Amino acid sequence: MELTWGAPPDGLRLALEPLMTRGTARAGLAYVDLETNRGWALDDAPRPAASLVKTALAVVAYQLADQGELPLRERVAVAPLPEDDEAEFDDLGNAPAGKRFAWRKVLDRMITESDNAATNALIDRLGLTALDGLASKLGWQHTALKRRMLDAAAREAGRENFTTPSEHATLLAALHQGRLLGPASTAELLGLLGQQRHDDKLAAGLPADRPFAHKTGELPGFRHDAGIVGGDRPYVLVALGEGEDEETDLLLRHLATVIHAHHEAVSRRTQEAREWLAQATEDPRRIGGELCIEAGDPPVLAGTALSIPANELGLGVQAKHPELQPGVVLTGCLQLRAGPGHARELVSQLRLGDPVEIIETGEDWHRLRGPDGYVAYGKSNNTLLTADWQPTHMVVKPCLRVAMADNRELVLSAGTRLTQAGDRFRLPDGLEIALPDGVAPLGQRGDVAGILAFARQFLGLPYLWGGTTYWGLDCSGLVQLSHAVNGYQLPRDADQQQEATAHIAAAADLQAGDLVFFPGHVGLFLGEGRYLHASAKVGCVTINSFVAGDPVFAPELLASFTGGGRSPAAR
Repeated sequence: MELTWGAPPDGLRLALEPLMTRGTARAGLAYVDLETNRGWALDDAPRPAASLVKTALAVVAYQLADQGELPLRERVAVAPLPEDDEAEFDDLGNAPAGKRFAWRKVLDRMITESDNAATNALIDRLGLTALDGLASKLGWQHTALKRRMLDAAAREAGRENFTTPSEHATLLAALHQGRLLGPASTAELLGLLGQQRHDDKLAAGLPADRPFAHKTGELPGFRHDAGIVGGDRPYVLVALGEGEDEETDLLLRHLATVIHAHHEAVSRRTQEAREWLAQATEDPRRIGGELCIEAGDPPVLAGTALSIPANELGLGVQAKHPELQPGVVLTGCLQLRAGPGHARELVSQLRLGDPVEIIETGEDWHRLRGPDGYVAYGKSNNTLLTADWQPTHMVVKPCLRVAMADNRELVLSAGTRLTQAGDRFRLPDGLEIALPDGVAPLGQRGDVAGILAFARQFLGLPYLWGGTTYWGLDCSGLVQLSHAVNGYQLPRDADQQQEATAHIAAAADLQAGDLVFFPGHVGLFLGEGRYLHASAKVGCVTINSFVAGDPVFAPELLASFTGGGRSPAAR
């Protein structure tokens, strides 16, 4: 994934400005969030790379090793560098004459001890064009290798190794993401960077328990540090400093502290946002899509869903509503399943004439939303894409049987929607039928007595998980359908119905028509302690009681009663 560069967040910029304008030291900065692959840079001008170039050289060396062109066990002589004033770190260059070292040892000392003698041995092996391939791959414009370490004559002649904060950050990000080396070589080089012995710059401003795989660099007037800060949400931090040595080191230390604190604050906010979204969307029926929190500053709510939660955390919002296509059910009973396929769980049903919204079209299955908001999958040939269906009436008897002219019988479940056409009724496919009774205008409302009278007609009807029709009902399907034919819309499932109705705590406070709830179950209260429900245990629609001594008393249901809900039909 390509890096995306932008400006530092305003809050962070305001926190950095006092540091960047205090004293004589200056620094160019680059930061990359390795979770989002987004970064920012400040004062991104080219500066002498100093020993930061050694990280790029090490990458090239391991690339050649991965290709079999640089055997890491091969031994090489390392020429001494008596002019190096940090000889205590250059143990390879100060080894006895004729001593030879494996390339793996050379790379180790070059990174962990910044050994210049080791670096020059590698430059002699790779050549001054060693970084050209990396420059091309990573899109570098300024980073280049022009001289060996401590080559004063080359510097005086204007040949200098340069880099910029953003280009070096690009290198470290690509290394961490495994885009430059094989897994073993990536782990080995990151391990060497993690053993860096110079920890007086950025590392000194980071928490001691936070891993930091980095490389420092120093030249007269320049103090650099660049690496990967580990943890749950790692990031790249590069600082190319210039000015008096101690003042520049102190600046880099303070910059690291401020940037890390900001990074941690954004990480916490992102985690809080993810926890909030998990709670807000823990029930996929509520959103009808997939939402996520994308890390950023601020974090972003992204994805596609029918219902997008209220933005309570001040998130950036990229989430979208899908484009829905109107349609209608063509079959007497459309089975709705949890996924595309007959083997998937039956979760609900729709009736002939029910309007639907098609979320995703498929050759065999559509993902759709029914008039109650329920989202599931239905066979595509059982629906018709149309915006012209405008039903006017609903079948309000449990079942209507209509004799057709060709001797077929059309069976219509309660809840079927029709359009009145003069003295006849039209079906979604254009067929017209005569119905003398058993239908009522949509929106015509009944009362509690009507709801209970309708529900009683289903006594003995087989229980069917996911059923909402005459051919089988589950507990919430019975409650929903009984209300629907009386002009009241309730959600599909028992827990949704419990949330949608006014809570009644005690069974003694129930009145006829109230909904009665148990874990994952619902029924209709008839009065005198009795309630009607579609029972999976019994296998059909039945009546039970809360009253001990009643022949239909169900002690296990009384023990699990979680409260009632007032019917919207209650006056």
